[in-house]
Amino acid sequence: MLTAGTVVCYLVVEFEKDKDKSNVGTAFFIDKQYLITAGHCLHHAKDTIKRILIVQPGLSHINYSKLTKGEYNLIECSLVATLYRGKDKRDGEETDFALLRAPQGFYSKKPPRFSIEPPPVGATVDVIGYPEEFRSVMLKGKELNDIDRSVDEVQKLLPKRTLTASRGVIQSTGPVMTYTLSTVPGMSGSCVLYEGKFVGTSYIIPLIF
Repeated sequence: MLTAGTVVCYLVVEFEKDKDKSNVGTAFFIDKQYLITAGHCLHHAKDTIKRILIVQPGLSHINYSKLTKGEYNLIECSLVATLYRGKDKRDGEETDFALLRAPQGFYSKKPPRFSIEPPPVGATVDVIGYPEEFRSVMLKGKELNDIDRSVDEVQKLLPKRTLTASRGVIQSTGPVMTYTLSTVPGMSGSCVLYEGKFVGTSYIIPLIF
């Protein structure tokens, strides 16, 4: 898990027209130069991408004030391919990813191995990413009677812009894995780690090779 954390990045996507709107999420390196994230992190229904930026991988916390003041060494990445086309009824969750490339000369630490073999039902997995601000709670397996208290509890479990692992159990496998674990906005694009390997779909392989 520690090795995986060193190749996970905070993602910021800027758009051409809507300068006040940036999408944020998580991306992770699958080799020294290529990254994967969620396709919807790069989507704006009425705008085009200006820049795709990542903060240096493996930082334990992203300070928002420093980020907005440009005090981080942001790395501009290019979009290699995406299967996400917006809220298209023909698309399933299996198309919600994109492949990015870091600039020539930037090389990440060596990431864990990648596996397209899904973990078995009942297996324990970790999702590693950067939680963001949220207004609603998406905890699974727990009844929420007091929303304010529950939000406060989640903020402690999944602290804002802090590299965090959320652990849960695989419910089903197939083109898309489902699992019982807690997640919030900002963790879109996070890696799924099982037995020391990143796991994902075979759709990724043609994009890379």
